[in-house]
Amino acid sequence: MIKRADKRKLSDNCCLCQNERSTKKNSHIIPKFMGKVLFENNDKRQIFGVTAKNIDKPFIYQDTAKEDYIFCPSCESYLSVLEGYFAQQIHNLIKSNRGPVYFESLFDNVGSQFLKTKLVEPRLVYLLIDSILFRCHIASIFPFERFLIDKNLLEKIRLQLLRFKGNNTNEIFTTLNQNSDFEYRTFMLGTPLNWSESVSAARVNVNSNTNPVIILTGFYLIMIHLNEQKPREQVYLNNGLTGIKITLMPDSFWNMIPDTILRQLIKRIPKV
Repeated sequence: MIKRADKRKLSDNCCLCQNERSTKKNSHIIPKFMGKVLFENNDKRQIFGVTAKNIDKPFIYQDTAKEDYIFCPSCESYLSVLEGYFAQQIHNLIKSNRGPVYFESLFDNVGSQFLKTKLVEPRLVYLLIDSILFRCHIASIFPFERFLIDKNLLEKIRLQLLRFKGNNTNEIFTTLNQNSDFEYRTFMLGTPLNWSESVSAARVNVNSNTNPVIILTGFYLIMIHLNEQKPREQVYLNNGLTGIKITLMPDSFWNMIPDTILRQLIKRIPKV
């Protein structure tokens, strides 16, 4: 059984491959680029953490959550390849307002824009989403302490990540083309239409006690369906090799998300 990071030490084996020593320090639980926007323009923003235990003394974050001794250098490098592919093929294009140029796009009747990738290999994105699920489960620090997924599903995710492990995208592409066995988890990927100072940058929040599982970080909302055998075919849900869909949400809707999370946090504060 995989130990959470607060119980791990340098001599433990890597949580992913379970063969090499987990010598890597400062592994990001959420990919750094997904939370980097939280720490941009530091003269205008400070990121505070608040829990039921420290409601009167919030702490200041300097970076997104990191853990020591959860991965070996080889597995850490593999995850970096997945992150780099998403950052280059999706994140950077949306951030520079080039999304509609490089994606198929369709506006709905409430102002959201749905982008669909044209040239991206979807399975690399599915592997990245799997890796985020895996990392959220094994992490120990706030806000991941209570994020748990079924141990059998966790093992399936771990084995699939290992099956396609590579040192670069070309190696991963080759393995994907040689192996047709791939398990998909339907997910929604959302981000605000406008990446600017007028839009709230939401602090990381995760919830594994829902279906779909919710992961909110910086300017990304990920909702992953783990318990649905036949996911609904909706334009904003990803399920298979038809490209990756991204929902660009109106600013007014996106700005409600942090408030909703804060209300849920307040509900958990014990009454005195």
